[in-house]
Amino acid sequence: MLSAWWNDGPCTSRRRRRLTGERIGINVARRTHAAAATIQARSLIRALSSVERFGASAEEALARSGLPFPFSEHPDARIPFLNFAAFYTAAADLTGRDDFGLQVGADTHLSAFDVLGYAALSCGNVREALLTLRKYFPVLEDGGSVDLVEEGDTATVQYRVRTDAGDTRQVVELGLAVILRWLQSILGEHWFPAQVRFAHEAPPDSAAHRRLFNSEVVFAHATNGIVFPVVCLDKVLGTADATLRDIMGRQLDEILHTLPKGGRWQYRARQAVSEGMRRGHSSVSATARSLAVSSRTLQRHLAEEGTTFRQVLDEVRQELARSSLERQDMSTTNLALMLGYSDISAFYRAFKRWTGMTPDGYRNLPR
Repeated sequence: MLSAWWNDGPCTSRRRRRLTGERIGINVARRTHAAAATIQARSLIRALSSVERFGASAEEALARSGLPFPFSEHPDARIPFLNFAAFYTAAADLTGRDDFGLQVGADTHLSAFDVLGYAALSCGNVREALLTLRKYFPVLEDGGSVDLVEEGDTATVQYRVRTDAGDTRQVVELGLAVILRWLQSILGEHWFPAQVRFAHEAPPDSAAHRRLFNSEVVFAHATNGIVFPVVCLDKVLGTADATLRDIMGRQLDEILHTLPKGGRWQYRARQAVSEGMRRGHSSVSATARSLAVSSRTLQRHLAEEGTTFRQVLDEVRQELARSSLERQDMSTTNLALMLGYSDISAFYRAFKRWTGMTPDGYRNLPR
């Protein structure tokens, strides 16, 4: 397959092109300097079963990384990237699998990318799909960023991780394995890169890396990245759909503008609000009591992380509302009461603000 693309002809431009575009991943990290970087909870959820499958305790891995057990976050919720990285490091240690991150990444399906996965498949060619991944990568996480570099006959998808995230080797290997699977989902399952680069030192045994990537693997490189012939970028996608691409793009733009500026206190507050809401106690005073601080102290910590209690409450309400309506596990009236709305009309107005549709309309969407 790769050789066939090589026969398509030389690249029309040999000069070095660095596709800078809008560095959203980096900019988000800078904007949230006072707060911790975050990542979608779904990225952790799928790893929990892998820990158990390899014969270790997911509860212990969560405890070592400062995350709660049982882990009950909605897949779209955000968790601190620092805790996420610590979980993968702990999981590798507990399972005795030095290649834990690599294996979890290898088992990743395109569905893990959710809306971003559909947006990529609807693009016209591979280059456009990769630029879409780069632009909207913060939807998945803002603890790292993805870039596309074209130089001569080669293209490289680079993955950078924040330097303040602690031990990130497992996360980097997870990331490149996931990117490999993402590329194979649009280039074909038998596609493999020319070279794979890791910035960290080589592990004692790198056989698993060579098997997965089926290519030259370089360690202690300046960057993390997957290298392949530049002509692959021009491959037209059979799933291209301009209308769907525009719809997915608008949805991803909305998500980007509402990403929480996650941090330790915001995460704790979200957990407390979610638990308290189910008991009918989601006020700032009740949340502060559950965290053993005063209301004023809680609000000060949240302000330091770039958010407010009202924003946290609104985000938790939105996530719980979406989840409940998708499961269809309670009436709209009971859901409004559970979320703390005094009347159902207030809930309808809030849900329309979040999604542009009514709760009943959202409930009835085909899934």
